[in-house]
Amino acid sequence: MSEKASDPHEQSDAAVRGKYHFLDVGAEKYGDCILVEFGRVRVLIDGSHEKDFAGQEGYLSVPDQLSQLFPNEQPPYRITVMVVTHCHKDHVGALPKLVSEGVIDPEWALLTDPKLGFGRSQDDSDAVDLSDERTRKLAAALRE
Repeated sequence: MSEKASDPHEQSDAAVRGKYHFLDVGAEKYGDCILVEFGRVRVLIDGSHEKDFAGQEGYLSVPDQLSQLFPNEQPPYRITVMVVTHCHKDHVGALPKLVSEGVIDPEWALLTDPKLGFGRSQDDSDAVDLSDERTRKLAAALRE
């Protein structure tokens, strides 16, 4: 028996057990859409650009890419957990249609609140004064 096979930490490590699929999010700058599978558990992290729902010239749509990942299934594809890391358009763009058009069926969702972020409170009572251009740029960079 090899040393690696006998190490319980090696066998249970997510990097060893998981399947990681980085969906092609087209030529538009930035964007993420990642599907991770741990056996029957599926985690969808972010949802790319809005345009990626239908696809862009030379790039498959997110629904088409999911159908290639699940060739023996029909939509809606079961997603155990859908995670939105932050509320930028390049991370949430296609998600509303993926859900409303019945492409995915997330059991759970972990979403960020677009009102919260660096320099903000939920009611903006302690918001930073953004009337100065330099302050606006700094706040935008920190919120990124």
